[in-house]
Amino acid sequence: TISGAGTTTSGTKSTNRLRHSVQYRPLLIGVNPEVDDFDENLYVSSGNLVNPILMTQAEYRKNYTKAINLSGYASYNILKNLVFKTTVGIDNNDNKINSFWSKITGTARNFASLPVASIFQQNGVTINNSNTLQFSKKFDNKHDVNVIVGQEIYHNATKSTSFETRYFPTDITPEQALANMGLGSAPSGAAQPRPSSNETPPNRLFSLFGRVSYSYNDKYLATASLRSDRSTKFKYANGALVFPSGTLAWRFTKEDFLKDNKILTDGKLRVGYGVAGNNRIGDLLYQQLYGVTGEYALNHTVVPGYAPVALANEDLKWESNVSQNIGLDLSFLNNRFQVTLD
Repeated sequence: TISGAGTTTSGTKSTNRLRHSVQYRPLLIGVNPEVDDFDENLYVSSGNLVNPILMTQAEYRKNYTKAINLSGYASYNILKNLVFKTTVGIDNNDNKINSFWSKITGTARNFASLPVASIFQQNGVTINNSNTLQFSKKFDNKHDVNVIVGQEIYHNATKSTSFETRYFPTDITPEQALANMGLGSAPSGAAQPRPSSNETPPNRLFSLFGRVSYSYNDKYLATASLRSDRSTKFKYANGALVFPSGTLAWRFTKEDFLKDNKILTDGKLRVGYGVAGNNRIGDLLYQQLYGVTGEYALNHTVVPGYAPVALANEDLKWESNVSQNIGLDLSFLNNRFQVTLD
């Protein structure tokens, strides 16, 4: 549980609480009366400054978080050199934010200088599961082979609800308002905001991958991998992509011409190539979505209106980032000094 409204909120400079602490007069001398109430004249003449102590008391926020995180794995040796491993992780996060703004706050001044309260609740569930099959074997004490194939799924779903009540009685406390959200009464010509809820479709990722590593006498090394991902962030035709990568390395200190070297302990020259994908965008951006954007009068009745919330882009697809690298690793004097160049 986190108590406190924080140092700032989004909006204009008047919402920055640190500004009040820095600019408000810090000392109360004898000729000035003790400031124990909101000073309307000072508020107007000083550019909306408020006693920071009063502002701290006037804004109320409590953030409740409850999280359950479970993870585990199991492995089984099918054969001497063949191992199956499965890993599962589950995260369940519940979040609730209670907020209250008394009559002297900028939020309340937008609504007839009467208190405002809101309750926001959100739940998120993430499930992750991977299954791998690994084979490793060394032949003739020179050929070292390691092969791994696997499958992975990722699932994330969130839903939230939010409702706000305005125009509470002037001197109501935060606890009273949040326990009785129906006490607010809108004046003539005004209305309470509608409750809102949001439940996004699950964000899912399905992956298949494989990797082969080979080493000859720890002198010549090679690794090749292939990964295919399908994401619900894109429409089906653009949802899957294959990402290859590979590296080659030569440990030249194993060669005969450096056998008697006493200074260079280890030296390796390597080259690499790889493609990585990026799908970190919002959900359903490839579909035309509609939402409640306002209220309209229809047949003498106020009804909610729906309109597109954003323009759809059906051509969205995976972003591919290609990386190429040449590197040199050097170790001197029994690994006392190490140098890496890329």
